[in-house]
Amino acid sequence: MASQALSAPVSTKRERWSWYLYDFGNSAYASAVYLAVYSVYFKDKVVGGAEGTRLWGVAETIAAIVVLLSGPFLGTLADFAGSKKRFLLFFTALSCLFTASLFLIQPGMVTLGIVFFVFTSKVTQYLLKVGTLKEAAIKDV
Repeated sequence: MASQALSAPVSTKRERWSWYLYDFGNSAYASAVYLAVYSVYFKDKVVGGAEGTRLWGVAETIAAIVVLLSGPFLGTLADFAGSKKRFLLFFTALSCLFTASLFLIQPGMVTLGIVFFVFTSKVTQYLLKVGTLKEAAIKDV
């Protein structure tokens, strides 16, 4: 019985490829925004010095609180409305818009830099909740 449960396809090939592409894009976002590019730019150029590091921590804290407070509500809304794909499309578009908007941040634009970062973080966190790894399980890889 256990072997039947393991061999049953959980997702289609198209769904798996969608998940692969999403995961690839999300990894690029995490690398560019959180780790390598925007975080360093924000800390060193937008703010500068130790204050930049402190404000980057504040921005990450605000983003986490926004996700904490809005995530369950938006997830429940998407589940009960039966509109996960519409939510995914909407939040993907927002993610692209706000991530591209990070390019516009110049030295001294601290508040706007934090606001754009918080929105990119919130949108990305919602996208992570749309599907789970179990839903995207791979058969015979």
